[in-house]
Amino acid sequence: MSCAPALSREQAARYARQLLLPEVGRAGQERLLAARVLVRAGAASTAARAAATYLAAAGVGTICLAGEPPAGAFGWGADDLRALNADVCVVAAPDHVDEGAYDAVVDLSPALGAAAAAAAAAGPDAALAGALAAVEALKRLLAIGRPAPAA
Repeated sequence: MSCAPALSREQAARYARQLLLPEVGRAGQERLLAARVLVRAGAASTAARAAATYLAAAGVGTICLAGEPPAGAFGWGADDLRALNADVCVVAAPDHVDEGAYDAVVDLSPALGAAAAAAAAAGPDAALAGALAAVEALKRLLAIGRPAPAA
C-alpha cells in the first residue's frame, strides 16, 4: 500500500511512457513521486547536473543537492529542475547531510577520489557518468533487478 497520493490527470499524462513500462507502472511512479534522493554534487557539476536532470524528469519527488555550488556558478540549479518538472521539490543542503533520511544517494563528490572526481567534473563522459548514476538510483527506488521476495 502506498502513502503517496494518487496520480493526477496531469501527472498521468506527463509520465505516460513510464506508466506503460512493467518495471515502473502506476505504483512505481507513485513510489518515485514519494521518493527522496540525495545528489552529492561537490565539484562534479556536469555529472551532478545530468543526474539531477534525469531524476527530475523521472518524477522523483524530492531531490536534495548537497554541496551545491553557489547559485549560477555552473549555470544551473534548483530553479532549472523545478522548471523541468513542477512535481519535484528541490532543496539545497550543505555537504554534511544525513544520508539515512533519503531513499537513494547519488554520490558524485570529490570523496570518490581525485581521478573519479576529475573525470566526473568535466568532459563528455561527465554527463554520461551522471546519467548512469541517476539510472542506478532509479533502479534502487523501483527495486529493479532485485530478486523477488520469497513466497
